Amino acid sequence: AASMPALKAGLAAGGEEWKDTLIRLSKGLRTEPFYLNFDSFLRYRHFGLFGHRRLSSSKALELVSHIPITCNGLFIQCAHGEDGEGAIEGMIEWIQKAKKIKYLDCYWCKVGNVEGGRELGSRLAATLEESHHST
Repeated sequence: AASMPALKAGLAAGGEEWKDTLIRLSKGLRTEPFYLNFDSFLRYRHFGLFGHRRLSSSKALELVSHIPITCNGLFIQCAHGEDGEGAIEGMIEWIQKAKKIKYLDCYWCKVGNVEGGRELGSRLAATLEESHHST
């Protein structure tokens, strides 16, 4: 299984190393909930003033969709804008594959504009309703 430092190193290296890190993550046998705080992946750069860059939507989607399917929950925190869209898309994919879900939470997450948020929220609700995890 991939640790948070391994995920960050794989992301920084990019390419095949990122893909290998995601594969290691997905093969984990973790059964407890998985916690992802997207602020942990902020990358800082210098423009005369300090700024930051969030994960792209595609990287966020890859990351969340590769969370081990043996985890019994997923907690996503601080996903905003592009990484928020990718995180929710990834959550939808993960729900469809996960073995047993007891916990699911998005905290301080924001997905694009109202229309985009509504569309993804509807897809997430439909996925939960269709999944074998509904009670």
